[in-house]
Amino acid sequence: MHTRAHIEKDGLLFAGITVLTWGLTGIFVRLLPGFPALFITGFRLLIALAAALPFVALNTQKRTAIFSMLRRPAAWMLASALVAYYVLAVSAYQFGPVGEVALFLGTSPVFVLAGRAIRGRKVLRGEKIGALIALCGVVLVLLPKLSIASGISRQRLLGDALALLSAAASAVYASTSRSVRQRDPQAADATLTALLGFAIGSALLVVSSVLSPTSVASVAETRVALIFIALGVVSTAIPSITYAVASQKLPPIISTTSQLMIPVVATIAAAFLLREMPSFWLLPGGALVLFGIIYMFRHGSQAAVVPPKSETDAVACVTGD
Repeated sequence: MHTRAHIEKDGLLFAGITVLTWGLTGIFVRLLPGFPALFITGFRLLIALAAALPFVALNTQKRTAIFSMLRRPAAWMLASALVAYYVLAVSAYQFGPVGEVALFLGTSPVFVLAGRAIRGRKVLRGEKIGALIALCGVVLVLLPKLSIASGISRQRLLGDALALLSAAASAVYASTSRSVRQRDPQAADATLTALLGFAIGSALLVVSSVLSPTSVASVAETRVALIFIALGVVSTAIPSITYAVASQKLPPIISTTSQLMIPVVATIAAAFLLREMPSFWLLPGGALVLFGIIYMFRHGSQAAVVPPKSETDAVACVTGD
């Protein structure tokens, strides 16, 4: 029989794998210059779909629930929000610095909190303080760019804006998923929502191939094909599985806050592999963002603030709930 310490040790291992593999997402995207974001996203999700299908096929309960889920509009809405997250995230990595984009992708809890406030729901004092600290960090990273009228600065600013939009899409998914789960748990099944999102996203590949036929031919190059496979398997399918396992073995506060290490991994990887050095303001600004979100978790309502599951709530559960 495994002891609690042994179980948590295994959980930390899986959490570490999750952080490392998700942290490499921006690297793989940047190694695919010239490809449209729709094409990259479509191919990425097609590969993830192929990798995830065997796990679902081996689960009899999930297998029989697929057709029932397809008749639920709420499931399609959730899957579409998931795809929107992916498209915006890939686009952000194409324009912005990898470390900054990864940092801003993790701000989804702030958007969830804002949504609750707009709907007139209670926001705890600790959550407000944490959100304010995180927003100060975002401003600290963005403000210096607003005073620089160069083309490079505008491009990076666009990447940051797309990353924040992506985080907002993730927040919409998480908030809607919680609401749908209360009314129709099967429609919000994380495993099948992820699978449906992968399938819808794969359709983007067809659309993008029509708009950009040269992209299809370029994939035939061995190096390009390997990068696409790495993006789909290493930075999509694998972390989806390992995060699900880590979430089952670790306390929620540990499994969720561990994801805040993703921007750190992304920044270090970009510096070594892309020679992309972080801006001076990323360090203090990033520290404020991470501290603010951790503060939200520790001093707020665990049920009210969802974790920044950088590849979204659904993707975290390919192997089952």
